[in-house]
Amino acid sequence: MKTPYKTSLTIIALITLGFLLWYIYGMNKVPKVVNKSTIESEIKDFGYKINDNESKYYKDTFKQLEQLLNQKDYDDNTYRDLIAKLFVIDLYSLDTKINKYEVSSSQYFYPSKQQMHQNKVIDTFYNIIEDNSYGKRTTSLPLVSQVTITNTEETTYKINDLDYSGYQITLDISYAKDLGYDTKGNITLIKEDNKWWVVSFTGLKEV
Repeated sequence: MKTPYKTSLTIIALITLGFLLWYIYGMNKVPKVVNKSTIESEIKDFGYKINDNESKYYKDTFKQLEQLLNQKDYDDNTYRDLIAKLFVIDLYSLDTKINKYEVSSSQYFYPSKQQMHQNKVIDTFYNIIEDNSYGKRTTSLPLVSQVTITNTEETTYKINDLDYSGYQITLDISYAKDLGYDTKGNITLIKEDNKWWVVSFTGLKEV
C-alpha cells in the first residue's frame, strides 16, 4: 500500500517527466521567426530609410538617391524623379514584404496623407499578402524589375485650400514575372520643406 508521501513523489516525478518531454520534443516544434526586417541604411538629413529585405533594384535606386543628396548642388529634377521611382518600386514589390503592414512606401507620401495612404494600402492592396515571418509563404507576389518615366508635366495640387506647384509623372512598370498587376502609373509630387512628396498616385493596367 502506497503512503501519501510516496504518492506525492510519484505525481511530482510524472509532472517533471512530462515537462521534460514537452521541452525536448514540443519546444522544437514551435515555429521560429526566420524573416524580419531591420533598417539597412538611412539618409539622415532627409529621413529616408531602407530595410535590408528590399530588392536589389530598390536598393540600387535608393543608393542613387543617397549619392545624389550627398552632393552640395544636386539636380532637383533628378531628385524628384528618383522619389517617384522609389515610391512605385516599393509599393508594387509585394514579394519583399514580410506582412501586409510593411507599407514602407508611406515615407514618400505627404506627411498629412501618410496614414491615409497606409490604411488604404493595407485594406485594399496588401491584404492579399500571406505572412512570411516563418518562411512558409506559398503564394506568388509581384517584384518590380524596372520603372521608366515616360512623361512629366507641370501641375498644381490643392491641400487645405492652398495651391501647390508640382509635377504629374507618368511611368511604365515592369516586373520580374507578369502576375497581372498595374503596368502604368500616374503620380503627382509637390515640394515642401526642401523635400519632394507624393500627394497622389493612380495605377493603371495597359489596355
